[in-house]
Amino acid sequence: MKRANNIKPLRSMIGMSLVEILAAMLIGLIGMTIIMQVFALSESRKRTTGGTSDAQITGNIAMFTLERELRNAGYGMITTESNMLGCTTVAYDSTRNIPDFTINQMAPVAIVDGGGGAPDQMTIIYGDAPQSIDGAEFSSSANPVDNFPLSNAAGIRLGAIAVASDPGGGVNCAMVEVTGFAVGAVNNVMHVSGASYTYTNNFGFPVTVTATRNKPGGVNVGGAFTNNARLFSLGRSPTVITYLVNNGGLESRTLVPYNAAQDANNDDLSEAEVADGVVQFQAQYGKDTDADRIVDTWDQTTPATAAGWLEVQAVRFGVLVRSSQFERTAVTTVAPTWYAGAYTMTDVDGTPDSNPGDANDWRHYRYRNYQTVVPLRNMIWSTEP
Repeated sequence: MKRANNIKPLRSMIGMSLVEILAAMLIGLIGMTIIMQVFALSESRKRTTGGTSDAQITGNIAMFTLERELRNAGYGMITTESNMLGCTTVAYDSTRNIPDFTINQMAPVAIVDGGGGAPDQMTIIYGDAPQSIDGAEFSSSANPVDNFPLSNAAGIRLGAIAVASDPGGGVNCAMVEVTGFAVGAVNNVMHVSGASYTYTNNFGFPVTVTATRNKPGGVNVGGAFTNNARLFSLGRSPTVITYLVNNGGLESRTLVPYNAAQDANNDDLSEAEVADGVVQFQAQYGKDTDADRIVDTWDQTTPATAAGWLEVQAVRFGVLVRSSQFERTAVTTVAPTWYAGAYTMTDVDGTPDSNPGDANDWRHYRYRNYQTVVPLRNMIWSTEP
């Protein structure tokens, strides 16, 4: 009988050899490599999809904002008989750092060409009066500090911001705040500096305010208003706002109304970011130059006369939004285009196109391009027969 300690162990009890361990490790590494490649591809696709989605949302916000503003453009400013279009308007607001300011173009929309393919700027002006009325005629001449004598002051409310325009007098336009109507002469509009007055708001409650928009000593327009002048009411809270591309996004700069809390750099403009990722903004006037009520010319030429402004019937613009996701390969091989042609592209840091292939190269990013035509309904309605 053999001794127990001489029994040979079973093969299954011997364990794995080094070769088997190395083979298992190789198989595991191959599996991990495949898994990591699939994961990296999935993450890349997810970031691309997310960046493109963000760009699409941003573009929709920008388009909605600009279209909404343009459809209001010119409300309360235009009449077929006489108008203040193109007038340089002097204004005053005691709440600003520099109370005196100027609106360079009193027009529904004014486009400033960026030059060299750089993004354009667009300034939009409109009122908020409950009803739009023709500019009220002056019944006689008036000095800027005096009451404005109108033939009929109907439709002009207490607290309204109004613009006096004198196309025949050779003076600039002036923006004032209506503080009352003269006793015994209700058609004489008062604009007294620092005056306190009370009006009933849209909810039926009395509101007492102190005028901040009338300059002591009267507005400086270089002379008296003649009886050819007119007074346009823009309501109690008109808007003068400029849209432009700044710091990689679409930004608004509001001249009127002024909000000191949004004036970060003390330039008397209220800044706000509208949409991030906007890298190009181009716009053109649509003009009816032959009075057939059909737009026949698209350009960026700013009209020089009131008659020229009345030709402007529409605006078309393009907004280009860039995704924040860098792609390893060039995914945009040619510059995106809008109605008027190709955009002038710059690299991510804003410099001219000079860095092909690296992370600064605009070709390695995806874009969303938006464009539309917006009729200026207040311009169109004002010239209807």
